[in-house]
Amino acid sequence: MLNTQAQAGHNEDCDRPEFAQQYAAGFKGELNGALEKFKNQDKYYRAKLNGMKAVLIKAGTWTEVEASVFMVKASITDDDARALEAERKKAASDFKVQLLSLDGIPFMAGGNKSAEIRANCLLGPTTISKADVLYAALERAWKLLESKIATEAQAKNVTLP
Repeated sequence: MLNTQAQAGHNEDCDRPEFAQQYAAGFKGELNGALEKFKNQDKYYRAKLNGMKAVLIKAGTWTEVEASVFMVKASITDDDARALEAERKKAASDFKVQLLSLDGIPFMAGGNKSAEIRANCLLGPTTISKADVLYAALERAWKLLESKIATEAQAKNVTLP
């Protein structure tokens, strides 16, 4: 069962308006940095795996369709892939709940800016932590797919860059 509640720590420093304000000022940049890290990870692995796939296609090992089928099967068929996918889905869900909670803060605070800032201070660290967990889960999933392609290339005597 998925946890559908946002999590907040209780940092007593968030009760101090000056600390909460300082945290809120840096949090947006920290969150944007985490989101940029996701984009860079996706871009890196897509390029790398597409390059590996292209080498196997050029070598005549795969057609474009066979390469696509391999990628899908390798992502979901064995126990490791299924476990990683479950982990990724849970981490993504937890992160989305945190983001949605952050989005709802202005409404819940009813226009009270100090309450908004305090809530961001309380939810922020857990949001970044959830982003880190998701990033790590995605990294393991990408690396598993990469290793499966490398194993396939080795079995077919194709040298990858």
